[in-house]
Amino acid sequence: MRILITLLLLAGAHFALTATMPAPTGKDWVFWPFAADSHAVLGLAGEGVSNLTKLLSVIAGVCFLAALLALFGLLIPAEWWGVLVGIASVASLALYLLYLGPWLVLPIAIDIFLLWGIFVVRWSAVGLRGM
Repeated sequence: MRILITLLLLAGAHFALTATMPAPTGKDWVFWPFAADSHAVLGLAGEGVSNLTKLLSVIAGVCFLAALLALFGLLIPAEWWGVLVGIASVASLALYLLYLGPWLVLPIAIDIFLLWGIFVVRWSAVGLRGM
């Protein structure tokens, strides 16, 4: 189970951080969901949306990577794991809902699965290490 969670945390960080490094125009796809021509829903545009996109992307990416470190007991306390996963998933969900599109189904599913794990199943870093 720990290997699956590791892969999901890495995928979550990857998907979130693609918003800060979008693919060339028209080159978005399932494993790189943001492209230079990606537009926010409802015609939202401007510097505020651009800044919010970068902020949500970096928060999600950094928290996913920090959760990965906590999962393996490296530099980050294991007790922070659930909080980091929660922050990362909520930030990335907000990002994906801002740019809702067909390529964002997989990243949204990953976030929902991780949130289900920490809130319903009550996963913890210590518990996942033992699996």
